[in-house]
Amino acid sequence: MEASSTVKSAAGDDSQALTVNAVDQNKIEAVQPRNLSDSIDTLPGIQKSGTNNSDYVSRGFALTRDNMKMDGMNAWVLKDQQIPLILVDRVEVLKGVGSMYYGSQEPGGVVNIITKKPQAESYHEINVEGGGWASSSTGKGWGDKKVSFDSTGMISNHPSLLYRVVGEYVDSQGFRDDEKRSGYFFAPMLTWQIDDKQSLTAQVEVTRYHYNYQSGLVAPGADIHRVAAITTNYLGPQNYATDEGVAASLSYERELAAGWKNVTKWRSVWHKDERENFDISSVSDDVSPTVARYYRHLYNQQENHSLDSYFTGEATTGQLLHRLTLGGTYAYTQNDFNRLAWGSADSALSLDVYQPAKSYIDTSSISSGAGSHRIYTYDTYSLYAQDVIGLTDRWDMQLGGRYDWQHREYESLAYTNAKGKYVAGSYTEADKDYFTPTLGTSYRLTDSIRLHTSYSESYETSAVDKTDVHGNNFEPETGKQYEVGLHVQPATNWNADLVLFNIEKRNVIVTDSDGDDAALGKVRSRGAELSLGWQPDQNWNLQASYTLLHTRVLEGDQDTSDSEEGNEFINSPHQQMVLQAQFRASSDLTLGALWLVQGRRYGSTDNQLVLPGYSRLDLTADYQIDKNTSVALSVKNVLDKQYYVSADSETAVYAGDPRYISAKLKYVF
Repeated sequence: MEASSTVKSAAGDDSQALTVNAVDQNKIEAVQPRNLSDSIDTLPGIQKSGTNNSDYVSRGFALTRDNMKMDGMNAWVLKDQQIPLILVDRVEVLKGVGSMYYGSQEPGGVVNIITKKPQAESYHEINVEGGGWASSSTGKGWGDKKVSFDSTGMISNHPSLLYRVVGEYVDSQGFRDDEKRSGYFFAPMLTWQIDDKQSLTAQVEVTRYHYNYQSGLVAPGADIHRVAAITTNYLGPQNYATDEGVAASLSYERELAAGWKNVTKWRSVWHKDERENFDISSVSDDVSPTVARYYRHLYNQQENHSLDSYFTGEATTGQLLHRLTLGGTYAYTQNDFNRLAWGSADSALSLDVYQPAKSYIDTSSISSGAGSHRIYTYDTYSLYAQDVIGLTDRWDMQLGGRYDWQHREYESLAYTNAKGKYVAGSYTEADKDYFTPTLGTSYRLTDSIRLHTSYSESYETSAVDKTDVHGNNFEPETGKQYEVGLHVQPATNWNADLVLFNIEKRNVIVTDSDGDDAALGKVRSRGAELSLGWQPDQNWNLQASYTLLHTRVLEGDQDTSDSEEGNEFINSPHQQMVLQAQFRASSDLTLGALWLVQGRRYGSTDNQLVLPGYSRLDLTADYQIDKNTSVALSVKNVLDKQYYVSADSETAVYAGDPRYISAKLKYVF
């Protein structure tokens, strides 16, 4: 698979000085995932870590929405819900530092969701899916009920006009109490093949989901053995949330003279979400512990418009071959966060950890804090360039750099909230520019062995409303990554990749000795990622990966009682392993197995909460009934192991899915 869709390069994979892992359609179908994160979890060094669609940890660093892309552009049409699999063609994960390609972001990596596109060949697919929980922890009950479709082809048999329409409706019941979700996703697309050298593709996404907001579990005394049953939901039935958005994008591609090519993309997203629920503030460490809660009502609106245009092509200077990328971007983002009500802990809302009550509560009688209404606006202009230089037939050098100019504004609106509390307003703005370079080499020792090395830098802007003791905005948090990779493919039926990396992040905002915010923190992540692939014959396909990770807070808070210096990152296991096997038992039947292993890791920044390691076994079967119809069966967590995927603190521990059985009927015509 070519990495160029994510790194925007004219050079192929064997000339790249970086690591891009990918999950294509074949791998997605082999896993039979319930959602997108089930597919991404099979890659080395990255795993789901929370409830939002951007909650991943890659190479130890928690990713943000800036690390999530769709077709190389900001993918913000959903917040808490994941992009439906029916839209996904493949997922590419650029590991480590990606600021040279995409600007401000965490240094863990870029998750780029490549969507399906209109095709000339007529294809129509309808899927009906259903599943249920079959666990001693949850009893029996429905899980997902889903209908999805995908249709593509020519319009009126005209080869220059192609369409594609995908959609999904889902109604699901989670394994936790009072955990329900329903909604739809609809995405029509149109491609105009203007002539044999240029095309224009338009895509729209419309989506709305309604769901009960789920809580994590709590661990009194930071003891994982004291958590309640995994079905516990401290928010109760009296909570709701909506997640909806509209996105529109245009992609123009044109073949130019002498093998050059231009790609220009525009994407606009309008998103809003609202939630009204109780949330957890703390848990007591008593013999009979209780959960302290507060009431909140949030309404958020987010708007993003981005343009990216770049040229790729080849040029020569003397004996050197240059594969060039030259581009520029513009991005406008506005985040309008309105906390209509944001209360402090109220004793009337406290619950028993192990037997939480579910009685109705009149929210008008609840004490409430001031709330807040904040608007963040960002304008960013960027220029970037990259040159992959063919020094010899075996040796390539990669040079690149990006320059960003950013204007940021923060406005706190003056208003009176729902509880009659007056909130004063304020306004702040800041301008900053950033340069992020990358440098690497790729050397083919033999026809079957290749070595790559690279150095790259990243930056992530701090919130414009966050300042030091003198009222100055903080410099961005910066990352530096060193990477070495060995790639071996001595035969067409097997391959191996080993990547070593070291990432340091500086200017992390911590608390100084006087209790003020200061950019004094420094953290480090280093490790190794090993991937193996083997096809012993035409019926077997075996894949394996192993990740070894070591993280450390090098400089934390200056307050020695809570410095966290020497601690490890949360949700970053020392070891991670994935084994996959797919066996074609007959021309109609394919069987599969996946074994995922995670080592122990910490669930709180003070490293007091320890999440035990775990393993999970999934089994799949796919049977082709006839040329049009197939049925797929899967059992997730076959052995019904109880485990914890991640935690943000002792008040936010997230349990993994218990045993789940599902079936999908697919009809293609």
